[in-house]
Amino acid sequence: MPTTTNEWQLQEAKNKLSKLIKDAGNGLLQYITVHGKQTAVVLSVKEYERLMHSTENLYVYRTFVYLSL
Repeated sequence: MPTTTNEWQLQEAKNKLSKLIKDAGNGLLQYITVHGKQTAVVLSVKEYERLMHSTENLYVYRTFVYLSL
């Protein structure tokens, strides 16, 4: 599981995409905000695969996506 998170405004995320991707690859969740609202999350492939292969976590993920729409 990720140990910490970072939050980026969209423009900052665009400007520092390499760092954002590197941090995500190192296990740090990267939240991207638009107008102050968390809009997207960038996570490592390892974390994504862990979430997708866990039945319980997959249900939580799908519920989160549904509620976020």
